[in-house]
Amino acid sequence: MYGKLINNQLTIAPNKLVINNQNIWNASPEVYLSQGWLPIINTDEPIVDNDHFVEPYYEFENNQIVQKWEVKEIELSENDELIEAGKILLGIK
Repeated sequence: MYGKLINNQLTIAPNKLVINNQNIWNASPEVYLSQGWLPIINTDEPIVDNDHFVEPYYEFENNQIVQKWEVKEIELSENDELIEAGKILLGIK
């Protein structure tokens, strides 16, 4: 799979490229590279605990686009915090 990073957002290369008014379907890697499309390297999603979640993002690295993961903490609302505190007090958690 090939793509480009545009404003830090991944854009996937189309199956059909138009080069010199010619339609090229399922282009070779060399053609994609010559048009500025780079290989996309997807990575495994990390395993996190119940207090966190992950969001994917992509970075340019060594002439390819590599999928990375940002671990984020789940923010509880005041109501969620009260429910969690109640569970702890009741020995449910």
